[in-house]
Amino acid sequence: MKGYNKVFWGLIFVVFNINLGPVNILPDFLGYFLISIGLSAIQNEYEHDSFKLAAVIANILGAYTLITSILAFVSGGSYEIFNNNVFNIGIALLVSAANLVMEFNILSGTASIFKDMEKLEDEEETYKIQRNYTYLCIIALFFMSITFNIFNISNSAIALIIVVYYLIVRIYYITVIRRIKKIFDNGTMGYEINMPNENLEDDNN
Repeated sequence: MKGYNKVFWGLIFVVFNINLGPVNILPDFLGYFLISIGLSAIQNEYEHDSFKLAAVIANILGAYTLITSILAFVSGGSYEIFNNNVFNIGIALLVSAANLVMEFNILSGTASIFKDMEKLEDEEETYKIQRNYTYLCIIALFFMSITFNIFNISNSAIALIIVVYYLIVRIYYITVIRRIKKIFDNGTMGYEINMPNENLEDDNN
């Protein structure tokens, strides 16, 4: 399905940041707008409100990151809205939370599609992945908040570990979207993907 393909590539742009001087080769705003286009295509075909809400959030994040990207380019480097580091960290956490809500709704809509198609095992698997992914993200946001705000050790090794952990979780989500895309492209059933420390059932049994 082309909609999920756009969501997949949009997430690639959002999660991975490659800078060439002041220019971001994979700009976040382009990724968010690509996600929004993909979600709108899915929404037009399947008409589930979860995709509509996710698309709205993607557009808001796209507009925000477009503005910050323009300001960063003009200033010749990274741009922070506030001089106060606490406020900037708070905004970063808010953006991360908005991403989680967007991604949560993408999986909710996907589960609803599987239900409509009577692929009940895929529906159940999607909700299972949704729950686990949400828990993993909340853990990351919780420890990011404590590390950066309370202990003010944003340059420490602990902060680096948390950031790497969050990146791995986001990469996992990308692999899930890729599997979902393949399910719709090939008309097959089953994710054939394992959560960490969890064995998922084989749909062929």
